[in-house]
Amino acid sequence: MAHAASGSAAAGVPWAGGEQVDVDSLVQQLDTTGYIIVPNWISPAEVQRQREAMEAVPVLRQHSPSHAPNGLTVRAHNLLGKTRECDHLATDTRLLAVVQGHLRDSIQFSICTLMDILPGEESQRLHQDDAMYRMARPHMPLTVNTVIALDDFTSTNGATRIVPFSKDWGEDIDQDHGDGEAVPACCPAGSLIAWSGSSWHGGGANDSDSPRLALNFHYCLSWLKPQESQVLGVDPAEVLTLSPQLQELLGYTGSVSMRSPMDVVADREAGKPRPWVHPQAAVPGVSKSGAPLPPDSSGARIIASGPHKGAAQVGERGAGTSKL
Repeated sequence: MAHAASGSAAAGVPWAGGEQVDVDSLVQQLDTTGYIIVPNWISPAEVQRQREAMEAVPVLRQHSPSHAPNGLTVRAHNLLGKTRECDHLATDTRLLAVVQGHLRDSIQFSICTLMDILPGEESQRLHQDDAMYRMARPHMPLTVNTVIALDDFTSTNGATRIVPFSKDWGEDIDQDHGDGEAVPACCPAGSLIAWSGSSWHGGGANDSDSPRLALNFHYCLSWLKPQESQVLGVDPAEVLTLSPQLQELLGYTGSVSMRSPMDVVADREAGKPRPWVHPQAAVPGVSKSGAPLPPDSSGARIIASGPHKGAAQVGERGAGTSKL
């Protein structure tokens, strides 16, 4: 059944003012053609707010024969380590529903960046965002890349070029053939463009006299290695102030010595020694006081507190416990 999704309405979270969307329809289109364009994703007021906020973000001019031939592409990589102004856009419930709908599993950030293609830049070489994962093609969806246009995207100012249906191609493309099939993702400011990681695409040439500014949130499956290390990119003290959802998207998932990663981060920031060691950790079978840990009815010794309360101690040499 088709359903609509709106953005986050949590207290204190600025809402981007965009329209409700039919998530199922967008996922179906992404599954089929490999990309979507959604106008009015955020409001004109939010576009202006983001443009003003991004003025304070440190950027780096990029020069690469394949990605920025003339050195006229400006990027702010590790964007979530530099500003909190776009958190609500990166965690928009509509966006996450579309991304997870296509990937069909839990997700994390791979790259978050600000991109500005300046006048005079040439076309970016067509590429696939999931090329870093060495898998035979075609394969299951691994990543979804998304762009929120903060300027109008036109055929002359560097609109992203996408080759429809190319996500299902089995081999590398001939660039001339790919260029002939690529279509510019033209759309007004405030639109969302999203494409599957296997879709061939690239930034267009900017032959206009104005820059082309956009936010870029790239998501991958949670069990894949992201292109940028989000865990290292954001100050741990700041991570503690973020929502649990944003913490998980940054990669703070799983456990560290049977503890929540955020508990470890909190202890480290508090200056506690060896915070990655569980508070109850001791010589196997012996508590910190020297007395044996109390066994349960099966003989397994049980963690008495913390996020893994009730779990058998790994490595115990008793009945019903894991053997190392």
